[in-house]
Amino acid sequence: MTNVAKELLEFAYPFHAAPQPEGGYTVTFRDLPEAITQAEDGESLDEVASDCLSEALAGRLSEREKIPRPSAPRRGERLTLPETNIELKIAFHHAFTMAGVTQVDLAARMGVTPMLIRRLLDPEHNSHVQQYDEAMQALGLRMFPTIEIRAVA
Repeated sequence: MTNVAKELLEFAYPFHAAPQPEGGYTVTFRDLPEAITQAEDGESLDEVASDCLSEALAGRLSEREKIPRPSAPRRGERLTLPETNIELKIAFHHAFTMAGVTQVDLAARMGVTPMLIRRLLDPEHNSHVQQYDEAMQALGLRMFPTIEIRAVA
């Protein structure tokens, strides 16, 4: 069993929503300095923050930059999650990188074209959960998703 199989990846990132004098909020993430957005009065801060977080993480995946683990929330911060597809992309990218195989090799193991592997790694492509599961199994790994229900505010 590899170390990847024992890892628990966290995706709930803290954000701060600072009210602006002209109205609305500026939403920032201290773990991801590039993740900054504006929310108008009446907009859901959680939705705006989640969209911003998803875009920032997708950008890091595209640029092959490090994705930091979320830090613990501080007073005045709230937690948000990225889109589920981004979470799956990050988890698969991490496992794929740690496995040290090529896209062509993994595609051959799965009996698919390398294009499917490229799509699984592409943050702009919306892949199916079953495809991630099959790819992980071809890497000798399994995903054990957990669902934790808690208030994010």
